[in-house]
Amino acid sequence: MRLGRGPFLLAWLVATGAQVGAVVALSDDLGLAGLVVLVVQVLKVALAIPRLRDVGLPSEDALIGLVPLGNIGLFMQYLVLPTPSADVWEKRHQKWASRVTAFDALKAAVGPFLAIAPIAAPVVVLVALADAGMRQLFLAVPGEVTALGKEQSGQVASGLLVLAVVLGIYTLLQINKRHSASRASWLPSLLLLPVLFTWAAVAFESAGGQIVLVLITQAAALLSPALWGVHALVWVALGHRRRSGASASFGDMVAALRQSWASVVAVHGGVGQIVGLGMQVIIPGVYYLMQYVFTDMVVVIDPNKPALAQSGKLAAGLRRRIFVTLYAGLVVATVADFGVSYLIDGDGQSMMELVMTGLFDPSAGSWQADAAAGVLVLLVWGYIKLAMLEIYADRVKQLEG
Repeated sequence: MRLGRGPFLLAWLVATGAQVGAVVALSDDLGLAGLVVLVVQVLKVALAIPRLRDVGLPSEDALIGLVPLGNIGLFMQYLVLPTPSADVWEKRHQKWASRVTAFDALKAAVGPFLAIAPIAAPVVVLVALADAGMRQLFLAVPGEVTALGKEQSGQVASGLLVLAVVLGIYTLLQINKRHSASRASWLPSLLLLPVLFTWAAVAFESAGGQIVLVLITQAAALLSPALWGVHALVWVALGHRRRSGASASFGDMVAALRQSWASVVAVHGGVGQIVGLGMQVIIPGVYYLMQYVFTDMVVVIDPNKPALAQSGKLAAGLRRRIFVTLYAGLVVATVADFGVSYLIDGDGQSMMELVMTGLFDPSAGSWQADAAAGVLVLLVWGYIKLAMLEIYADRVKQLEG
């Protein structure tokens, strides 16, 4: 189905009018108004699909309509284009028609996900519980330090600083011999930044306030990627076996964990910290995320190649496709996260109140909600990992060909 510029613009104006009308009519309930605006925005994404087909561009770009500000760029750059001639349409179409698109990858991942999810379930649950438990331990640090008193808390801070120095020296030595160091040997370096942030939180504990919570939350966030590396390994290893025509069983999962857990955890954890720090100013984080999205695949499938460099090589020219695929996962994972949290911790709050509380006070939620949401979020990202595996395989085939 294709949609010409005139009919599209008319439908787009009606939808935009509905969004403006919702904000005006529901000004007393911004949460409900925001929900209506979001629903209509999803409908506008659906409208963009046939319009993109009409101008010869991939339908997957329609998902950019859910990206704040990105939706404006999509509209101005592509959706208002006139319908091209047959020759121009064919040239545009041929640029992407033979490649696996984001929609193709997401569709192809459904079958493997349904087969792998029951096998991976124990790992998903264990990682979610470990991740939630680790966050709870970190969030308890400020209170525990306060209870110790000034002298003892100073000793704790000194101990953390000494540990950070030792880890820093170790990491510098690793960097110096980076060309010969094994991936597993980088594991201790993953503790450097979390220890530094924890030291800062303890050192600033007397100041109290938001700064301590931000520091300790960041420390926990920098450790999460290491735990998630175990999860990533399972989905990539089992997904690759299925793509190769082999079986995927619980025994295969255990074998993959025994063989590669240290390497994958080290790389996944390191990349996660790079992305996490980059996300503090958004643009570098997004760049690193797309640049290193294939590192898990390289470590598991092609372990003799340098993971970061090879991932960057494979990602070149695919960034929009990668972004759309990851963004689809982010939207679903975010809805799942807040939805589960609302069901467990809502307690009479509106969804907007729960979201704002979670953003400014991560300690407000229960560990039960954190763990339950974590299971769903990990399942979503397991599915996205399988979709990225489809794009990875297509890209490798393209380069080899």
